[in-house]
Amino acid sequence: MPPYRILVVDDSAFMRKVLSDIVNAEETLTVVGTASNGAEAIDAVKRLRPDAVTMDLEMPVMTGLEALPVLMKEAPTPIVMLSSSTVDGAAATIRALELGAFDFVPKPSGPASRDLGQLQEALTATLREAVAFRRNETVSRLQPAPLPPPPPALPRQAPPPKPALPKPLPPLPARVPIDMKPAAKPPAKPTTKPSTKLSTGAAGGASLKPAADPLASSKDRPGAPPATPRKPPDAPPAISRSKAPIAPTNKIVAIGTSTGGPRALQQVLTRLPEHFPAPVLVVQHMPAGFTKSLAQRLNTLCAIEVQEAEDGMEPRPGTAYIAPGGWHMTLRKEGGAYRIRLTDDPPRSGHRPSVDMLFESLTATPELDRTAVLMTGMGSDGAKGMKALYDQGVRRTIAEDESSCIVYGMPRAAVELGCVVRTAPLERIAEQIRKEVEQAEEV
Repeated sequence: MPPYRILVVDDSAFMRKVLSDIVNAEETLTVVGTASNGAEAIDAVKRLRPDAVTMDLEMPVMTGLEALPVLMKEAPTPIVMLSSSTVDGAAATIRALELGAFDFVPKPSGPASRDLGQLQEALTATLREAVAFRRNETVSRLQPAPLPPPPPALPRQAPPPKPALPKPLPPLPARVPIDMKPAAKPPAKPTTKPSTKLSTGAAGGASLKPAADPLASSKDRPGAPPATPRKPPDAPPAISRSKAPIAPTNKIVAIGTSTGGPRALQQVLTRLPEHFPAPVLVVQHMPAGFTKSLAQRLNTLCAIEVQEAEDGMEPRPGTAYIAPGGWHMTLRKEGGAYRIRLTDDPPRSGHRPSVDMLFESLTATPELDRTAVLMTGMGSDGAKGMKALYDQGVRRTIAEDESSCIVYGMPRAAVELGCVVRTAPLERIAEQIRKEVEQAEEV
């Protein structure tokens, strides 16, 4: 069988040589051409019809980010981006994955042999997956998917009716004292809102309790005028997403994904309502420097809050926590509260963060209603962890169906272990997660 044909695109002659040597060293791959900018890449792809493309992000004339949507529309081809881990580079990489890039490989930080060795290992593995993806004629799955409409809100208990306000008393007749001096003006009311403090619920959740009103104790201060009753507002002020009350919860959702994951996470998390009644813990295989940009991008698109996880955080409903690149994320119960813990333990199956590590940590919290989800990704990370949960009695296990996976590796491994209760295509996974969580509420 002839080797698969690769086009190398980079504005640096040195990097074109390095990448070409890496590709040609792999028996199943060969370089059929090179280009130095996005415009040349478009012409070369149409002319050479390669099986896959490696493309730099920052190039003169036309950047990789500008060429990508043109290629996906006019000559769809699996494209592996070469990305720097700078803030701007990471944000551009996340955008490239949204626009249809197959995957990305971090650029080496220098010419050291260790950096080039890591690049060779990562690039050849990713290109092998990319050409297999092309061989299966599934390139159309890389087309950018439109964002779904906002999800309907979950049913919430109606608030109790407000008590009727007492009728005001009639005003007293005016009495003007002799030699009356102008009354002192009352002190200005504070403009800041009463502070809030965090309290932990019995089940490990938390709630916000208003602190004492500073005006309420004014009558006890010597010489202070009596507080003037304040008229209640006609309607409560809107609560911002990040300041929504934290309710105790006995539910947790854990999601694992890899190649194709950023686009899959966008499709799933944007379909969860703002007041989703469970925290969502996410492991996405990504190196350090990229997961923060992923969380920030998702946070701008989702009704729920999305953030990069930090050690010691107490997960709360309506929030998704992305494991930071280079760190394992686990959940632990400490002193009656659940906390996210990050560790730099050795990689599992070559991954840190590892989905298996997250799923296995949930076996230590059998009191929680746990939902485990595996989506697109190469390899088998997460399958053993899902099997451990299944053996413990967890039946809320979901795997993405092969029909929508960019790479049907991680879900396939879990299905073969017999621990997947339900499979669903990508566009229905959020709906399935909501059903599992709602059923947990009814129990």
